[in-house]
Amino acid sequence: MGVSQERMPSLFCQRLRDAVLSGRITASDINNLQLNQPTEIWKVIKGK
Repeated sequence: MGVSQERMPSLFCQRLRDAVLSGRITASDINNLQLNQPTEIWKVIKGK
């Protein structure tokens, strides 16, 4: 993610929240993560 370990949890949540609010990812994308299916989420988490 390119940040310190201390900042990582809050930035992780912030990036996911912002992506959901903007419509970039959906609840379905998050559910697919649990099924180990590729999603756009990893790009969001990495800040891309």
